[in-house]
Amino acid sequence: MSQPEEKSEAQIEEELTEQAIHDLEERQEKYRNPWKRPVLAAAALVAVIALGAVLSVLLLGNSDDDSANLTANPVSTDNTLSPDKRYAKAEMAKKYKWGDSEFKSLDSLWEKESGWNPTAEDASSGAYGIPQALPGKKMASAGKDWRTDGKTQIDWGLKYIKDQYGTPTKAWNTSQSTGAY
Repeated sequence: MSQPEEKSEAQIEEELTEQAIHDLEERQEKYRNPWKRPVLAAAALVAVIALGAVLSVLLLGNSDDDSANLTANPVSTDNTLSPDKRYAKAEMAKKYKWGDSEFKSLDSLWEKESGWNPTAEDASSGAYGIPQALPGKKMASAGKDWRTDGKTQIDWGLKYIKDQYGTPTKAWNTSQSTGAY
């Protein structure tokens, strides 16, 4: 058995230099193409997904976690809404813990049903008021002034939606698929 050839100091230095250069080139290639680096690729993907979610909330006002909107966006001070819409938004948050995305669904639903008009009446069905209760006199359970007071109708309508559908979004989806809720 022969003994391994001893390397000179110069040979060892040259091999270490070549290895260092190779390692450096490999690292540079990984940084040029981050998808070759699994950890960096995963971090980049997570960042892109998170950015998309943030942009969705900012641009569309849509969030899966509406509870965050309840404190960040005080619901009762939105002066761009009519008094009835402001009242509905505040009551939704206070009584049912529903936030902005649920209000958006409710707004779409009641805009379609009555245009938020407390005296709206469907001549063919007899549905009445902002929530288009059928028959309208059902809303008497919320107050004697059910025929004219939007707040009374809103209180009744929110409870009806909670009891029948769970959320305004589910009521809106039913309305979209069947034509009524």
